[in-house]
Amino acid sequence: MTRSPDREPMRLNRFLARAGHGSRRSVESLVTEGRVRIDGEIVRDLGRRVDPARDRVTVDGLPVSLPRDFRVYAFHKPRGIVCTLSPQGEQVGLAEFRSEAGLPARMMPVGRLDSDSSGLLLWTDDGDLAQALCRPGSEVWKRYEVFLDRAPTRPEQRK
Repeated sequence: MTRSPDREPMRLNRFLARAGHGSRRSVESLVTEGRVRIDGEIVRDLGRRVDPARDRVTVDGLPVSLPRDFRVYAFHKPRGIVCTLSPQGEQVGLAEFRSEAGLPARMMPVGRLDSDSSGLLLWTDDGDLAQALCRPGSEVWKRYEVFLDRAPTRPEQRK
């Protein structure tokens, strides 16, 4: 599935996140560290707006642009894998799967399943979609199916 990114003026952190430089939160450090320029001028204002059609944005001197479209991939997470990019102790993280699939670094996993679970996760470079799916206030329904090796006791059912 693909969708075209917005081409209207937007906040700088949103622009950088959509361009694949990290989450909206993590790109803030790029700005505060003075690594971002708009039309040659260092920008440290997190509220600065960017017009993707007009403004020339660079990070560390390299040009930044929005992707032509966004991508979403379905992924069946196997059991024993943690839902983070980094491994947790001896448990494998998702970065290895992103690399094996040849997905670019801007692709981020969407969804949370504990390591003992398997099921659907999405990979996307569309930060707005990821936010909408994961934010509790968006009221996106999720369905979980659980199989037990035995019937739960009454106290376990109440928990």
